[in-house]
Amino acid sequence: MAAALRRQGRTVDRVQWRDLDGGVHAELDYGLLAGHTRHPYRLHVEQARLTRCCSTR
Repeated sequence: MAAALRRQGRTVDRVQWRDLDGGVHAELDYGLLAGHTRHPYRLHVEQARLTRCCSTR
């Protein structure tokens, strides 16, 4: 299932916290976790795609 979701989703390698004006307050680079996990990223998948993938398994 993970491979199917990876093909349909978007890999995000960093997250940012911003203010209302769009200025970046902080940023976390998931690459910093590379030595601690095999998957140093977030996977964003649309809910409809996730549901479809889960219901076919």
